[in-house]
Amino acid sequence: MDRAISINQNFLIAIYLVAPILGVILLIDYYFFGAYIKNLLPNSPNWWGLFILVFFFPHAIASAFSFADKEYFTAYKKPLVYGLPVIIVAVLLIPFFIGWEVIFLMNLLFSSYHLYGQLTGVTKLLMRNIGFFYFAWRYSVLAFFMLAYVVLFVPDFFGVDFRTYLNPLIYFFAPVVLAFNILALKNSKTKKGAIYLWANFFLFVLALSYYIAGYYFFTFLALVLVHDITAFAFYIAHDHNRNIGEIKNYFYKLFHFTKIPIFILCPLLSFLMAYLLREYSAIYLVSSVVYFFWFFHYYSELFMWKYGTVHRQYISLS
Repeated sequence: MDRAISINQNFLIAIYLVAPILGVILLIDYYFFGAYIKNLLPNSPNWWGLFILVFFFPHAIASAFSFADKEYFTAYKKPLVYGLPVIIVAVLLIPFFIGWEVIFLMNLLFSSYHLYGQLTGVTKLLMRNIGFFYFAWRYSVLAFFMLAYVVLFVPDFFGVDFRTYLNPLIYFFAPVVLAFNILALKNSKTKKGAIYLWANFFLFVLALSYYIAGYYFFTFLALVLVHDITAFAFYIAHDHNRNIGEIKNYFYKLFHFTKIPIFILCPLLSFLMAYLLREYSAIYLVSSVVYFFWFFHYYSELFMWKYGTVHRQYISLS
């Protein structure tokens, strides 16, 4: 396919239907099946860690593919030269001298900020305008979400079950976020941006509702699916558009003989690599590679999608 891919804004909004669909499943399970599905769902953070590695991890790998490009390395030379050595040293030495628990907690904090930070960033893109109340909405959501995300994975941190303290905070934060959400609507220059802003609010509310109902895995699943599908929409569109006519990316050149289009190759290779890394994650160096991809993903997302970057040149909305 030699035609450029444009990301449909209606598709980005439709992704959020994942959350209410899970809500319908929850209600049916609760009222008609006596919480049968709830009892089958994994409630152990250890199982969620496996789920992250198999399903959440591929998009982090996919985000790195585009950097195997001479022009991109030149464009981002300064942040890459300074950032890559720090990330490599951290993932190799922190587990060895301090322990895997520390790097796991670091990853948890960074991923919690990144997960909802991406969605609020896309909101900014669709709104095409921001102001004080947008930032108030963004950071109130992020602050609470980071807290909830950590509690979800490490509920008994310091030997205390923090889940019992989270519910009162939910009842406090939800109206605060709603107020900022309504005020931030004035900043949006587009109808789609306003709709996307509301979609984020309802994702926030529904995810926390699932938490209150005890469907912890639904909370996690709703957020991860919306985040990952959105992320892949951007990576696939970018990588395809960048390599139309001539494959400039060294990584994709290795697989050119397969004749598989890049918009298929991108998710396919990322899931395959995630699976292989998962299979051998017990090996120290392989685990270090896994964390390298995670931290490089968080780091590169800080600059790669900013206005005027080479990445943004190959992204268009329709």
